[in-house]
Amino acid sequence: MIVKSRLVTVGWSILGIIVGLMTGVYISSPGGRLFISELFVGEESPTQISDLGNLISAPQVYVDPWVDTSLPFSDGIVTITPQVSMKPTTTSTVLPTTTLSSIPTTVISKTPAPTTTPITTSTPTVTQSSILNSKHFTKKVTLIRVNPQVSCPYKNNATMSLVSCVGWNDPDTLADGVVNSFKQATGNHVNFQIVERFTHNSFTKWKQGCFTDEYWATCSNAGTCSRPTRCTNNFVYTPAEWFACTENNDKCLQGETDMKSLLKEYGIPDKVNNNQIDEVWLYAAPWMSMWESQAVGPRAISINSPPLVDYAYDRTIAVMPMSYERDLGTSLHNFGHRIEATMGRTYNSWEQNRTSHNWDKFGLVKAQSPDYFYSGCGSTHYPPNAFNDYEYGNSASVASSCDSFLTYPNLSTYGQITNQIGCSTWGCTEQGYLTWWFSKIPKFKGVGSDSRANDWWYYILELDNVFRTGEVVTENQ
Repeated sequence: MIVKSRLVTVGWSILGIIVGLMTGVYISSPGGRLFISELFVGEESPTQISDLGNLISAPQVYVDPWVDTSLPFSDGIVTITPQVSMKPTTTSTVLPTTTLSSIPTTVISKTPAPTTTPITTSTPTVTQSSILNSKHFTKKVTLIRVNPQVSCPYKNNATMSLVSCVGWNDPDTLADGVVNSFKQATGNHVNFQIVERFTHNSFTKWKQGCFTDEYWATCSNAGTCSRPTRCTNNFVYTPAEWFACTENNDKCLQGETDMKSLLKEYGIPDKVNNNQIDEVWLYAAPWMSMWESQAVGPRAISINSPPLVDYAYDRTIAVMPMSYERDLGTSLHNFGHRIEATMGRTYNSWEQNRTSHNWDKFGLVKAQSPDYFYSGCGSTHYPPNAFNDYEYGNSASVASSCDSFLTYPNLSTYGQITNQIGCSTWGCTEQGYLTWWFSKIPKFKGVGSDSRANDWWYYILELDNVFRTGEVVTENQ
């Protein structure tokens, strides 16, 4: 059965380990080189990567293996070896952007863990110290639709776009849905504007693409390899190779889209330096091997991927690869991990079962925090009432202190006043949950006693600001 999961491409280069550890940009682990993106295929099943000490389905302690360990953070990594056919689907649907109150409530019954701790239900009143930031964020976006022209084997080898061939979602509709979701969630505080749209008509170039040792040995003996050498520099999938990969994943090559070159092809460094754009969004297909979110620029940090340090840029931007194979909820999921990584870095760490700082408090999940009888606002994978990751449709209620963030930075009621919360709050869908979750992110004026801006979008949307903690944030005064 095909359900949502994460495309992960795993290569086996020992040299890559050394280079990655030296540069901080090209990451490998003892178990193999890991590239992750929200380009979904296969069966969803969380897997621990013990050498990184992280588990994406139950994050306990996050340590960023790509940057200075004095400022640790990393999302966990999941590896999945998909075995799935990419036969075309008969319909292509995108969940509509709706108000939270209009999202239908279809629930899955599940009994919550019992608690004997008394729970008080109340809604905090916004105080004078919690003044909404009047500075809104308008961010200009370049959209690149990686949609190769192919001879479609499912339609008599007629030439058409990959999206049309396989019957996937329209990338423009998905991207517009992301824009509208953030406007809705933040009350127009976050306004993305797609100022230019490009179609990339071929598969993306990788610095190198390699067959696995196992497959290379097999195809060499049988004389069936599609290429004369195991590894190819400046590798680009042919349509025939890509379709063969979707039918038999053993035939997939291992590597990573050369993002730096792809962005340069569309003049992104100059456009960023001239303040023409602020972000890049990409929509692509499975096995194109991109990270789900990546920071690019002179002070790039990990936003759930290795930072792509590039001094051709005057400032650091976010690049957001997303999947037109999946729905709008999955696109928003990528932004969720970007937010987690950025705020984890802003506060220098993030752990469950701990409330050492305000981001810990926001992301607290009761099921992952045995010392607490309540949740905060949850995380990308775990709603406040979830017992497992991706459990967006659980109707069980749990005590949550998320509403304390309505008076941010005054969190005096946090953990003292809680509400019962279940999936009916967000409509029991991934899209609904993430829209609700984004709406809870503080967007208030001023700087808190923790020396962080009371408007967290200041960091999420302007990544270089994570280095400004402790400074006077004059534009937020």
